[in-house]
Amino acid sequence: MKNIIASILTTLLSTVLASAQEADHIDGGHFEKRITYNAYTRTPWPLRQADESKPPRYILDDKSMMDKLFFGFTNSAVEFSVGSVDFMNPTSSGLRLYKDWPDGRDWKIEVIPKGDYTDEMREIRRVTGEIDIPYDYIRLLEAELREAEMLHLVKNILDSVLHKAYKQNGDAQSAERSEETYASLRPETKTFTVGRLGDLLQEKMAALIYNFRSGGDKVIVMDGYYVDFRCVVEGELWSLSIHVPNGRAHQMYALCRRMILDAEKDEFNESEYIEMLEAIEF
Repeated sequence: MKNIIASILTTLLSTVLASAQEADHIDGGHFEKRITYNAYTRTPWPLRQADESKPPRYILDDKSMMDKLFFGFTNSAVEFSVGSVDFMNPTSSGLRLYKDWPDGRDWKIEVIPKGDYTDEMREIRRVTGEIDIPYDYIRLLEAELREAEMLHLVKNILDSVLHKAYKQNGDAQSAERSEETYASLRPETKTFTVGRLGDLLQEKMAALIYNFRSGGDKVIVMDGYYVDFRCVVEGELWSLSIHVPNGRAHQMYALCRRMILDAEKDEFNESEYIEMLEAIEF
């Protein structure tokens, strides 16, 4: 692990020392680049010695419903997902790079096949959706009913409706925090054990996110596709979301899509992917 981190930092440092480079995303669609903590501390403050017998409690603020469906409640070393903006053909797919916790030695790439996951998303929204309780409206309604001396006639009904809404929202919040909500709907995946590809993919993904620059002005794009790149670097989670990527981001997208399509055909070829990664220069 130390060698991997050193390789990533060396790549990033060499880029900082290099001359200024042309932006990857010029007059492009929406993008968002974020760096956050990867996980919560395993011991409460002020204790600082981590309990290594327990898995990390990952910070999932950056994950959408689709991400949780694809990748669960973990932040893998590398995660990639792509989704179509076409509502008539709403396909999505993804992959992740990881090692088995706690002492896995081999890199593994898990591929989520291209598919229409509309039904899965609809079910997740059904069980995690909360009722918007209009408190201001309720207070105004109670005041009007009180003034009309009618509040006593409907007070029990109002209290019953609010009680049911509070209960449903509590159940929805519990379902949203439960990994089982997503795991029970997760599509069947394919997993491949890889060697140098794992180190190189993590290194290049970190370099891509670190070096990503935009130029020009934002263009309103109504179609196309969104991609999400994520990479864990030491204690941080680096993420980059782009609507129709350009430049090296498109090269990385093309590589990940190639791995997904090849996996679906059982034609996973590590040496070819290494060549494609090495061609992405920073």
